Amino acid sequence: MTTTTHDFGSGLVSAHQHPLGGGWVDDSATVSEDATVSEDAEVGAGSIVGAGAFVDAYEIVGAGAIVAADAKVGAGATVGAGAFVDAYEIVGAGAIVAADAKVGAGATVGEDAEVGAGSIVGAGATKTA
Repeated sequence: MTTTTHDFGSGLVSAHQHPLGGGWVDDSATVSEDATVSEDAEVGAGSIVGAGAFVDAYEIVGAGAIVAADAKVGAGATVGAGAFVDAYEIVGAGAIVAADAKVGAGATVGEDAEVGAGSIVGAGATKTA
């Protein structure tokens, strides 16, 4: 892993490109080696991305957010600071999971849907736009 710097929106910080996909990861984040962080995706400070998770292009994982094992986050989606996306959950392209929101295991947040700050989407539930 080669460390360099990247601007996540608040100035340059120590970061590296993830070996699976080439997306940017803040050096204080923890991303599983077998997770995919696609090119042009960003994983912010203190975030956690679990084994088998997929973070698609132009997606942003905010500071302190958690994307659990085998979760899929679509292109252009945003997982806000402190948000939690549980295992086997799907966040559609362009969707927003706002700060401190929680999305339960096996739930689906559809394309362009928004889960408000601090909101909860229960396990197995579907949230549409």
